[in-house]
Amino acid sequence: MDLDGALGALLLLLISGASVGTLLPPTDVTVSCDNLNVTARWKYREQHPNTRFRVHILSDNGTFETTDQHFDLSPFVWKSEESYMQVYYITVTAILGRNQSEPAESNTLTFNDLRLSHLKCMLAFPPVEVKKDGSDGAMVTFRNPFHYYKDLQRATKSKSAYFKFTVTTANDKSFESNCLVDQENCTEKISFTEGEDQCVTLRGKLYDGKDFRYMVVNETGPICVDTSADLYVVFFALLLVVFVAGIVITVAVCLTKSWTMKREKPTLPKALEPSMGSRKLYFPEQKEDCCNVTLITEDTCRSPSVTSEEDDLQDRRERRDTGDTTGRSEACDNCGYGEGGLLETSGTDNDSVNDSVKTESFTMDSEEEREEKKEKKEEEQEKGDCFFEGEDKEEDVEEKISPYDCPHNLSFDKR
Repeated sequence: MDLDGALGALLLLLISGASVGTLLPPTDVTVSCDNLNVTARWKYREQHPNTRFRVHILSDNGTFETTDQHFDLSPFVWKSEESYMQVYYITVTAILGRNQSEPAESNTLTFNDLRLSHLKCMLAFPPVEVKKDGSDGAMVTFRNPFHYYKDLQRATKSKSAYFKFTVTTANDKSFESNCLVDQENCTEKISFTEGEDQCVTLRGKLYDGKDFRYMVVNETGPICVDTSADLYVVFFALLLVVFVAGIVITVAVCLTKSWTMKREKPTLPKALEPSMGSRKLYFPEQKEDCCNVTLITEDTCRSPSVTSEEDDLQDRRERRDTGDTTGRSEACDNCGYGEGGLLETSGTDNDSVNDSVKTESFTMDSEEEREEKKEKKEEEQEKGDCFFEGEDKEEDVEEKISPYDCPHNLSFDKR
């Protein structure tokens, strides 16, 4: 039993010893930069969930482990002026349990333009603004890179560091200037030749101020004079003019309406003024005309007693002698009052309705009928007919006065 256990342990040692060099190293180990960002990357074909990678930064003498296949070197580069002026490269070793591979080395990288390396890193130029200054000049303004990049600002401690930049026009005319580390903005005034495109390009170098070491700031593309500011000024000026004009027009309209409403109507001469009493309306008000008609019946016109009949006969004799034919009308006009059939107020029932109501009485007897009766009576007298008093009375009693021989009171409204 002891022999078997010893053989098993020996076999395990042999297997583990043989597997030490079996892990493959990472491949394609590189370091790259993108402005301030510095990153190391590699590949590993036999990736295992428990595989780790040891990253050794040679320029910094630092060692770190990660399970990823990339590593950020930016915090190590921008620690100080010395660090960002150094040359960087790394080695990566794969580790699985107690086994590890051979280290794989990367390429070299640096921001220092005076050092040799596989890759030279540069910073991007800050945003630039070119404004027209005068008829043939312009003012170039941009943020100082020592202030624009916060990592660079923290790393730079030297007060003698500065940024040297060059402005080049379209006709290859160059303007050089320096911007100290404590200046927040950098400016340069340039001029253009007649007919030249008002565009410029900029490039520069960041010096540490000690050993004349510097890093390069990448050159910009053509940047032309900004004319949008002038357009904005013109646009806002037009808006202001339109706004003021709108206010003026609104006030003028309000004042005009107010003056028109308060203006008095023009007066006409008295000769041209219309008379309200005689003026006729195009559409006069339609009102109904009311007429009061009072009819006198046959019974009302009869004599109520013998005495009234005698008076009537006496009147007839007098009319025969005088030839007056108006007595009948007068007798009939008064016959209604004896019976109470006619009252003085019988024709004025609607006097309270309108003051313009007038009552007219007219006789319904036609003149022709009375003339015929008069002629008949005259012919009887000429023939010698005698009328006795008793006969006259009998005739008069039998003779009835026609209602049409009596006057009728008709009242109507005149409007």
